[in-house]
Amino acid sequence: MISIEQMATVRQRMQSERNIWMATTRPDGRPHVAPLWFVWHDDRAYVMTSGVKLANVRRNGLATLNTEDGNRVVIIEGTARIVPQEDVLFEPVAELFQQRYDWDIRDSVNGNELIEVTPVKVITWNT
Repeated sequence: MISIEQMATVRQRMQSERNIWMATTRPDGRPHVAPLWFVWHDDRAYVMTSGVKLANVRRNGLATLNTEDGNRVVIIEGTARIVPQEDVLFEPVAELFQQRYDWDIRDSVNGNELIEVTPVKVITWNT
């Protein structure tokens, strides 16, 4: 279970982080890790991506997110799901991407998907 203190730390850090590293697992068990832009909304992380990360999420529905700072660490292990454009969450999350990165993810839906990562376990240190 994630403590109230851990979630408070995660919320604060997710508002100040520009990029996040996302790790997923390939079918043969090898990890795939890549930095991404993201937004934090209602205690969940959202990324817009394609390729290996998307295929891995489709296959096993899991992801891990790490902050970039290796000294003040936040690691989020969670479940991952694809958020279709018709989902009521898509528009508010798209607006957050627009505000944060000046990126309209609605222009990127051809080949990319919005992924929601819901924390299951949080690991922090020096935060």
